[in-house]
Amino acid sequence: MGSVSVLALLYVTTLLTKLFDRNDFGIRCVIAPSFGEIFRNNTMQNGMLPLPLSVEDCKDLAADAEAGVEIAVDLEKQEVRRDGKPAITFSIDPFRQHCLVNGLDDIGLTLQKEEAIASFEQKRSALWSWLDGFGYQGQKIPVANTKLGKKMEW
Repeated sequence: MGSVSVLALLYVTTLLTKLFDRNDFGIRCVIAPSFGEIFRNNTMQNGMLPLPLSVEDCKDLAADAEAGVEIAVDLEKQEVRRDGKPAITFSIDPFRQHCLVNGLDDIGLTLQKEEAIASFEQKRSALWSWLDGFGYQGQKIPVANTKLGKKMEW
């Protein structure tokens, strides 16, 4: 994966949307002493690595970042590197690592099984055609135009 930009924060107090905007600028990792479960899952789903490190490591990285030291997170080797200092190792769930390295979200994971899903749909239609509904021919079910021209009031 190589070098990625890192946002080193001691305490994450920003809104999630503000953080995910940083993903568009190449920031793929947020470093802090801890993360809430919902925040951690949301960052993973948005292709960012929430990396919990010790308070001492966070302070050291923040000082290096302020000094302009390039900080790189190697997700495959599971280490944070910077010039002139030893690497900081970390561990991550292998499944989450696989998803981040390959850019997979829930939809991407599902699409990896597209062939198996299509095969299942064919078998299901052959065995239990009544589940397909009236008029289903293996295509989208046609729906009559139901526009009434009236605006709905809420």
